[in-house]
Amino acid sequence: MKKYFECKNAVSNKFWEINLKGNLVSITFGRIGTKPQQIKKKFNNKEESKSFVETKIKEKIDKGYREKTSKGYIVKKVEKDKKKLVKIKKNELDDNKKFIDINKNVLILLKNKIEPKKLSIQTQKNFDLNKVLSTYLLIQFENSQYAVENNIWGANAFRIAIHFYSNFLRNYDDKSFKKKLFDLLTASKNKTPQSGKERKIDCYQSGDEFEAPIPGREVNYNDKHNLEFQHQFTYCNKTQIDFFKGPINDAKQIIKLGFDKLFSYSFIYGYLDGAINTLFKIGFLDHSFFDPLHIPSKKPKLIQSRPEEKKYDKILIKNIKIEFFKKFYKFSKLKSEKIIDDIEASIFQSKLSHYLLITKENYFIDQYKKDIFKDRDGSRDFLKKISDEDENEFKNIKDLRIKKILDFTRKKQKIKWNYYYENDGSCILNYEQFRFYTLHNPCSKTLDANELNLNEKDIFIRYATYMGVQEIQFYFHHQIFGGH
Repeated sequence: MKKYFECKNAVSNKFWEINLKGNLVSITFGRIGTKPQQIKKKFNNKEESKSFVETKIKEKIDKGYREKTSKGYIVKKVEKDKKKLVKIKKNELDDNKKFIDINKNVLILLKNKIEPKKLSIQTQKNFDLNKVLSTYLLIQFENSQYAVENNIWGANAFRIAIHFYSNFLRNYDDKSFKKKLFDLLTASKNKTPQSGKERKIDCYQSGDEFEAPIPGREVNYNDKHNLEFQHQFTYCNKTQIDFFKGPINDAKQIIKLGFDKLFSYSFIYGYLDGAINTLFKIGFLDHSFFDPLHIPSKKPKLIQSRPEEKKYDKILIKNIKIEFFKKFYKFSKLKSEKIIDDIEASIFQSKLSHYLLITKENYFIDQYKKDIFKDRDGSRDFLKKISDEDENEFKNIKDLRIKKILDFTRKKQKIKWNYYYENDGSCILNYEQFRFYTLHNPCSKTLDANELNLNEKDIFIRYATYMGVQEIQFYFHHQIFGGH
């Protein structure tokens, strides 16, 4: 039995063939048009070999491979060139872990221009902020259902989270959220969300006195400035740029690029988008999880049943943003709308949008790979990988601008990875780190900015939008789960 499969999409052009003869399995695979690889595995009997083949075929189909009746020249080439095949480990029966050089394919596809409206339709389907916000919220709830041996702390932690989640929904209802959000945005101009005093608990608690609950701390906007860790919200520096509270050198670079106002506008856009989507678009926790007397055995889930959800369509959300720009900066409606249109054109219709679509990347990002992404690092994962000096991934970088930020991250930026003990859990990339993040792909070497010819302004808008989304997400989540 011999079966041949291909996987063709924006970043892949691969084939995979499996051949079963008795109890011997041969697998040939690689990128179409290049020298393939081949491995063989012998089993004890026909049943084992057949079961193995069926399993591997199912895995490939799940990954997007489709069977072809005509296998093409590449496999025939293998049969004629067996002696020159690359040797690999016998137990390495899949090319899943092999790096894929997508650079040339990306550059070719970027040259194929897409009509702006068509590009916008495609990107709006793929750039999903709600996925980032909802996944992280559910993971936080799931993490609160912990147990420490026979202690009841996990049960109490879950009840506390449910209690504050209910309060959160009541506090930011449809009628009051605009004023409260405007007050938060005003505070965010030169302050950051930071942990304060321990929260008071008036919800049901179980266990003896020695089984103390962990209430967490209140989170409020504060201008206290901790010089030690620049990647946290406790580092709250006063700069000349509205909403930018990072190091002075970073602020100077933004001003030098001429992006100081652009940062503020894009930050507000991301902040409002994150808030409105959290409050009215991602749904809320299934009520079956609200029972204070037990921890549910199933995983938490969100349901789209808030009565306001349908009302908050694209038009209403845009009008709210216009309203905020008019009020905050005293802009006209026309100027406010122009700012928002320009930001949205950058997000959904730019060459950067096209590049992210080709590389199957969400425009909106989160801190952890395991939370949101499959093949893409989260921002915190990426920063840690740099600080750990992962030479395997970054050894071939020649770009002097990227080399400079690599060196700074490893030698000069003090990063504390422990989550507790005065660490607020935030992880903030500066612009150069974010630019590096955008150009880098774990399945390939870092892409050359000059070759891609991406507009720096578009990368910067993505960065500032990310900063706004992350800050409001951090504030809301600490209201529910408590600061540290």
